Amino acid sequence: MKYLLVTLGCKVNAYESSLVGEMLIERGLTYDKDNPDLIVINTCAVTTMSEHKSRQMLHRYHEKFPHAIIAVMGCYAQRDYKRLEKDDSVNIVVGTSNRHIIPDLFSEYLQTGKKCMAVEPATRQFSYEHFDVFSTPLISRAYLKIQDGCDMFCHYCIIPFLRGKSRSRAREDILSEVHSLVKRGFSEIILTGIDMASYRDDSKNDNYDFVALLQDILLILPKQFRLRLSSLECHAIDDRFLDLLKDERIVDHLHIPLQSGSNAVLKAMNRHYDTDFYFNKINAVRQRRPNIAITSDVMVGYYNEGEKEFKETYAFIERCAFSELHVFPYSMRPNTAASYKGDLVTANIKKQRVKALLDLSTSMHETYAKKFLGKPLEVLVEEYDDKTKCFCGHAANYLYVSFKSNQDLHRGDLVNVIYDKIE
Repeated sequence: MKYLLVTLGCKVNAYESSLVGEMLIERGLTYDKDNPDLIVINTCAVTTMSEHKSRQMLHRYHEKFPHAIIAVMGCYAQRDYKRLEKDDSVNIVVGTSNRHIIPDLFSEYLQTGKKCMAVEPATRQFSYEHFDVFSTPLISRAYLKIQDGCDMFCHYCIIPFLRGKSRSRAREDILSEVHSLVKRGFSEIILTGIDMASYRDDSKNDNYDFVALLQDILLILPKQFRLRLSSLECHAIDDRFLDLLKDERIVDHLHIPLQSGSNAVLKAMNRHYDTDFYFNKINAVRQRRPNIAITSDVMVGYYNEGEKEFKETYAFIERCAFSELHVFPYSMRPNTAASYKGDLVTANIKKQRVKALLDLSTSMHETYAKKFLGKPLEVLVEEYDDKTKCFCGHAANYLYVSFKSNQDLHRGDLVNVIYDKIE
């Protein structure tokens, strides 16, 4: 039997998809994108567009492979499982729990031919889902999930209702996987989670938190290794964390979500900080790492974002001098606090604001990248481009680098390269 994995959304989804793939391999299935018997689609619901893409994807694959069994998991499956229960193109639905039983449900469907629904509605009662396998990492780097769920309840966000409460993976499991990844020859690990900095392993009642976990991971990693943090909320940047930045194995790149540069909008979003607090945190990081790349997420078009508030956001982003931005238009999500306020900013205005910030992002990226022209950067080889005859990969500061080499390089190798062009 053969399987195909399709993943939408975040790095956490990518990690969870890889776990499901490894479980299927252990059951004797092989990967085949051309003639699969089982298609597992890991969905997203963070925005209305994400939901649309998820529905579009499952129907596209059903049409392309009408005889394949379609299994749907992830946030959209959790949110809209009643609709999926009636959808004849879907055979297995599991949501944001029970993903570890997908191989069993596949076997059950083969025997009975009856749709399998294994969605638990009470997401806030979920415990951390344990898998009996470690992930098959990406070829050049590995994601390592340490935490799931969120207790922040930002007023625009549906994730706490779909992913459940914040809950953490046992430290022993995480450190065991780190050992495994190092032994398998990987050069970079990306720690990930829904709200990663809320990590707490309370099993031994010793206040073991995110920084304690980072310290233990660093004890395992070889000298020439890269530890990357997928996303870190600004409130997690305290003196203990800042002290860890002395260790150069933590890469010169942090992604610190902002969402808005207007205090009025931040308060309406329930983001738990203001612009002064945020700026002081990134300034403290830069005092320890002057050349660090700081990237961020920004949302435009929130219900109370008028022209004044958007101009405040634009000016604050200029002041922060990020190396790159991810910009999203606000998308009203059902049952969130903001959904009862209405969607007061027109789609056209949102589009204009997205473009303005993306243009600013391009300018800031060029300004940041110019500082490194002509200088050596350590690059993780990720791919080889047959057309350009170049190796490609990211430096520790996440600048994308393509280069020619006469060496026999492989994916996952760390090499020093002179940075000679901005890409």
